[in-house]
Parts: sequence; structure tokens; C-alpha cells
Amino acid sequence: MSLKKYSDASYLDPANDKDILELEQALDVVLPMELRAFLKQSDGAAFGEETHRFRVKRKDKFLQPRLEWIFAHDEMRSQTKIFWDSSIYDEKSRPTLPRGIIVIGSAVDEIDEARIFCDLRDKAPRPGGIYYRHLSFDPYAAGGDNTAGLELIAPTFETFLNSLQKRQ
Repeated sequence: MSLKKYSDASYLDPANDKDILELEQALDVVLPMELRAFLKQSDGAAFGEETHRFRVKRKDKFLQPRLEWIFAHDEMRSQTKIFWDSSIYDEKSRPTLPRGIIVIGSAVDEIDEARIFCDLRDKAPRPGGIYYRHLSFDPYAAGGDNTAGLELIAPTFETFLNSLQKRQ
């Protein structure tokens, strides 16, 4: 994997094979090689204040969210389980995230907080695709509804990380 290194990002100590295997077993997924390679290089990373932006088309406009974190393996597991087990709806039979889609990071946009996801489902439209989802604690808030769903931002984890840019 040829991961672009960012000088103002804080990289963490590498995860080991056991950590990665435990993550995969806990979530019943197989990580793409590039995400596995990233975790072996750095078990998570924090990104700078004004850099590391990416484009998301939301309704009729483009947003430029700022990547905050690529989560460490244990945070990926806990964040994913929160989304799998919670619901914005009254009935708990409708979780906010299907099994096989995992949370890999966080971002901030002009409106609110967001999460970055990787779709690892076998029959996904884009297996290994990286998605963005705006979060809102009020599903009826203007511009921040949880019903918007996932928005594709990159076909792979490597493409996503290598495409980060300074805000324009």
C-alpha cells in the first residue's frame, strides 16, 4: 500500500496481527488489505485542523468536511457496535447501520459531526467502498437528518486517504 503520509497528522503505534484478527472476529468481517496495512503501520491517526479535507456531494451542494480521525482498531469495534445496536427510530428492529458496514473514522463539516464508514458486505454495490454519513442527534434538524444515508466518497480506503487535500 502506498499511503500518502501527512506531516501534520499524528500517527499511533502499529496494531499487531492479533489486534486486527480480534477486530475482524468481533465484527464478523474481513478488512480490506489496505485498511489492514494502515492499522499495521499506525493503529489510528489524528489529522490537523485545517487540512485533510475531502469532497462530499450533499443534495445540491458540495461540502468539504475535515477528517479528524482514522480510529484505532478498538475504537472501530466500539463505534461500529454502537451503530449496529442503536436506532433513531422507536422500534429497535431498525438499527442505523447494517451488519458488515463498519465505522472507521470521524470528520467535521460545516453543519455538524460525521462518521466515515467502510462497506465490507459481500453483496455490497462497492465492496470496500468508503462512505460518509452526517450525524445528527435530532433526526428532524435542518440539514442534519439521519435519514440521508451513506454517501460514497471513495472506491477504496487507499484512494480516500491519498485524496485528502487542503481546504480551498
